[in-house]
Amino acid sequence: MHIPDRLSVLGVESAIVLGTLDELDAAGTWRASDGRLCLATDRPETQVAETFLHEIIESLNYALELELKHPQIQALSSGLFGVMRNNRLDFGGERG
Repeated sequence: MHIPDRLSVLGVESAIVLGTLDELDAAGTWRASDGRLCLATDRPETQVAETFLHEIIESLNYALELELKHPQIQALSSGLFGVMRNNRLDFGGERG
């Protein structure tokens, strides 16, 4: 999985900070205060990818004022990740 240096969410740029679970003290976080998305990459790829999607949903929840609770975000990210991986969905823009 490719993890970019920056992420644009609804036109707002966020820096992506990569580190270890020990360094970040969490698998992933998205902080509204500075818009940074932090991701621990010293875990299996599937866990990193699902956490990345989870933090993107956290940022959308904030930006769109959805007021989703954390269990709802967890369920949404887990379900969406499963659909994307199980069906090998790729939103890269190329048809195939």
